[in-house]
Amino acid sequence: MSALNPPYTDRRALPISFYPLLSAEDDVDSAAIDRFTDSLKQSEPPDRSTLLYIHVPFCESICRFCGFYRRLTTDFAPLSRAELLDRFTSALTREIACWRTVIDPGVHAIESIYIGGGTPSLLSCANIEAMIGTLRRQFDLRADCEITFEGEVRSIGDPEKLSVLRDLGVTRVSFGVQTFHESVRKLNGLQPTLDQIRRCADRVRNAGFQVNVDLMYGLPSQDFEIFMNDLSIAVHELRVSHIDLYDTILYPNIDLFTRREVFSGMLPPEEEGVRMLMRAIEFFRSEGFVQLTADDFVRPGAEYRMKDLIYGSRSGHSQVLAMGPAAVGYLGYTSYRNEVLEHYLPSDWQRPTIQRLRTSDDHEKANRALIFYPKRLMLNVPDHCIEPSPEGKAILERQIACGLAQRQPDGIVRATELGKLWVDSMSAEFLSPSEKRRIFKLVQ
Repeated sequence: MSALNPPYTDRRALPISFYPLLSAEDDVDSAAIDRFTDSLKQSEPPDRSTLLYIHVPFCESICRFCGFYRRLTTDFAPLSRAELLDRFTSALTREIACWRTVIDPGVHAIESIYIGGGTPSLLSCANIEAMIGTLRRQFDLRADCEITFEGEVRSIGDPEKLSVLRDLGVTRVSFGVQTFHESVRKLNGLQPTLDQIRRCADRVRNAGFQVNVDLMYGLPSQDFEIFMNDLSIAVHELRVSHIDLYDTILYPNIDLFTRREVFSGMLPPEEEGVRMLMRAIEFFRSEGFVQLTADDFVRPGAEYRMKDLIYGSRSGHSQVLAMGPAAVGYLGYTSYRNEVLEHYLPSDWQRPTIQRLRTSDDHEKANRALIFYPKRLMLNVPDHCIEPSPEGKAILERQIACGLAQRQPDGIVRATELGKLWVDSMSAEFLSPSEKRRIFKLVQ
């Protein structure tokens, strides 16, 4: 079976990064939040391994392809940017303290912290010191805890900020590039210049960090030659240690979708996206990179844990303690989403400001590891804390029979080279009909 002739009729990139899925039907009141936090205090998590994620939703400009919750700093006028970020930091430090009354660090082993956005690097040095200092005081972080700080080229490359991050124990810095092609960058709303990107990479490296970047494929007007040149510049000129490589997703809330009459003819055809990903995997392998997950390519020694924890890790149920406006977490067997900024900033923090909650039913508990295994590229069957459902097992066997995955002698199932090209289609097979309807509403 070839990469361009798989057992699927559709190859859409899907935003399956948390499960169970959430929707407006899962909006909750304060009583439900109290029941949720009480249950966390009274029970052991299914897996102690925990990612602590902080969402900083502010941006100076909005990229056309970004579907994350984000707000322009100018949306909150007459507050200045500094005043807004100070208010946000004050709310965030109170949220951290609030969650500490719920989460016992002796029970939840925080292995990784990821500060993402939005644009966390818009925060001032004082904001960053307050945030990370509060985390360290409240959660007694392990000495080997991995801490990643995400930024945008124009602000993360500030030498003073990089020095503060290093002194605070941040272990990884990453920033978005997406593409180096000037006309594709302009078309997709990417503001930093190529000179600014190169200068930022040099400053990050001079501050003692490895260079980690995001790239994308399937962008409007990005053809195969442009994409391969993007990979070459990242590896040979920027000398990156880690690349997050993402497909383009058409969320209904992004410019590429709302103005699709303009952009639809500029998007590469589906088979071109497959070719781009297939060649990228081959290219990274030839350059000595290791593929950690469906999205992550690293040089040996630059491995990190965040994505594995997002995708359930070995047990299928690693925990995600999420903070910040609209951040999505997974605690116990429950997905939750925080309130947006308008409710987040004025909260009195008597309880977490949660907007939505969904506790897994038996089907969701049993199939969570299966849904994420294509993203992880492996299924640690011997380590599962819950037996997969008979229906899930049947789908897995069919994927193995189709050459999308292979069972190893130790019982672990790994995605094949063919399977690596179709991870979202493989994941979607494990969703129930109602879940498929829910997630396909998110993408077009």
